[in-house]
Amino acid sequence: MNKQLGFVIGLLFFVFLASFLAIKLSFENLQAERAKKEELIAVLQNQRLGLIAQEQSFENEARVVPIAEMELGLVKETISTYHLDVLKDDINTIQLLVNKKNESK
Repeated sequence: MNKQLGFVIGLLFFVFLASFLAIKLSFENLQAERAKKEELIAVLQNQRLGLIAQEQSFENEARVVPIAEMELGLVKETISTYHLDVLKDDINTIQLLVNKKNESK
């Protein structure tokens, strides 16, 4: 009986030890995989930032205008823009006058 009990205890200890080692190896593999994924995320984020910076340089007016002028032969328009302020009362008055004119026709 003691031999059987010792054998069962030894077998249980072996199963426990084997299970523990399998779980530990699995955990270490998952940690290594996680570290690789985090490194990949960092690389991809750096690439994304580089692409954003590159896009901004392509959109920069100081870069676009010379290319448009030299390579495409475009000319930048130099017409000045004007700002006109009109009071709402003046617009309403003009609209009433136009409506009266149209009604009289």
